[in-house]
Amino acid sequence: MCTVACDVTDAENVKAAFAQIRTVVGTPDVLVYNVGITSPDEQPLTEQDIIRHFKADVVGAYSCIKAVVSDEFAEKQGVILLTGGVAAVSPFPGYTCLAIDKAALRGLTLAMRGEMAPRGIFVGTVMVCGVIGGNEHFAPANIAEKYWQMYQERKDWEVRFE
Repeated sequence: MCTVACDVTDAENVKAAFAQIRTVVGTPDVLVYNVGITSPDEQPLTEQDIIRHFKADVVGAYSCIKAVVSDEFAEKQGVILLTGGVAAVSPFPGYTCLAIDKAALRGLTLAMRGEMAPRGIFVGTVMVCGVIGGNEHFAPANIAEKYWQMYQERKDWEVRFE
């Protein structure tokens, strides 16, 4: 097992982290991107706040995808799983940044799915439709089962955990 911390808002830091991972354990066969700023919007919400959220929630996912995808990842029939949220399709007041980012992440999933499928790489998203850890049903272990199912089956591009 290998643990490497990185700042997903810094593409060079992401590249270095994945290089370290490949050095220590080799090419992974799965990327799970579960990064997101889920706090309420700052008040008043500014353009800079939206950009800060977007860099972590969406651009960071793209940087990680770019860093993990390689010929070796494709040979392993790699899997990329992005954590989505119900805010992508049903925004709620006070969480504009989260709604924008989860909608964009959903779009990124579809775009990357089309781009990666010819290489044998599966891209999907688990749309979490509740607060992680908010109750027993939304316990992380229960949600993790959906990721595991997606990893094994590799059929539906989006699974909702409701």
